[in-house]
Amino acid sequence: MTKSRILNIIFQISLIIISISVWKLIYDMQFLIYDDNMGNLCVALLLSILAVISIIIIWFKWRKIIGKALLITFLFLITSNPITVMVACVNYEYIFGVQLKM
Repeated sequence: MTKSRILNIIFQISLIIISISVWKLIYDMQFLIYDDNMGNLCVALLLSILAVISIIIIWFKWRKIIGKALLITFLFLITSNPITVMVACVNYEYIFGVQLKM
């Protein structure tokens, strides 16, 4: 395996893991009290912001990696960007059917 192939696989797997982690944090908010809800929200936002910043840095340094994983990158940017996380938290009751304990 070449170096670019290994980096591409690591990039794709990390985007999948980050996306699952962000949505798991958001989903788990319904079972927690107020302070823990805000903690999960902060961690999910921070994780998604850092991931988007990392994608931007990778875009400027290694465009071929993102070019080879274009579908996964777009799916990540649609489902796990900070704006989507905030929209999901604002409309939590409509998405998950449970009102957050605020």
